[in-house]
Amino acid sequence: MGVWGWEEIGDGVVLVGTVAHVDAAVANDGDWCIHVRPEPAYTRLLVNPHNRQPNIDRLVECEVEPPDRIAGEDAQSDAVFHSYMDRLRGRVVRIVGTWAIDCSHTFAGQDCLGSCCDSGKTEIHPVTSILAEVDAPTDAAKRVEMFVFSDSSLNSPATVPHSHTSRTATFNVPLGPVDRRRRTTAGWAVRGEVDMSAHKRFAVDERDGMHVFDATIESGVERDGQGFYHATIDLFYRSRNPDPSAWLALLLDRRSPATASDAKATGGP
Repeated sequence: MGVWGWEEIGDGVVLVGTVAHVDAAVANDGDWCIHVRPEPAYTRLLVNPHNRQPNIDRLVECEVEPPDRIAGEDAQSDAVFHSYMDRLRGRVVRIVGTWAIDCSHTFAGQDCLGSCCDSGKTEIHPVTSILAEVDAPTDAAKRVEMFVFSDSSLNSPATVPHSHTSRTATFNVPLGPVDRRRRTTAGWAVRGEVDMSAHKRFAVDERDGMHVFDATIESGVERDGQGFYHATIDLFYRSRNPDPSAWLALLLDRRSPATASDAKATGGP
């Protein structure tokens, strides 16, 4: 619980890393928490810019309090939390949200007796979106898990940055090169969805010579019965060989020397 609040460093910050663990239970303030080990390009997010000290456990805690009820279930139930978050354990995730300093806990994980922003640990708090690629079925090129949140904290005794505001998330997943000769195509299928969003758009676009799955989701807010989105989506990429008729005709008309010799040796034409 953030008694002394948070100092925002930046919003819309991207973290890519592996989920080391998810909390055993929902935090006592209703937050969903996962802990991410950043990839090398993102280790700067471990470092408090005031004292240049990294989180001693080398993890970035990523937190958000979702709406109280998700698809009619109590979001503060451990079972509900684990039904969504356990699938991310050990996966590489792309998380977007607010990079902030926890002013209630030091970079070494100790509780602060007073506000300690200058030595606080860094977090992504709140989380706006999560994207993870998971094991795909045999008929799909990729399977992804997508989450979008609006933070629904009570904001007592401290206010969470950007809480109770609608958040917009974008996802871009490359699928394969565009090849006109092979008539490549790409698409998607939603395999499971909890849609409490205000708006969503899915499309496959062509960009920089690639088929790309693009999604834009606006979370909405809890007071409107919104503020959460989750989907499991299969992505497809298919190509067809060029029309072989022309080179097959050429092959039949121009047999190789070895084939011709073999034909003569056996009394062929």
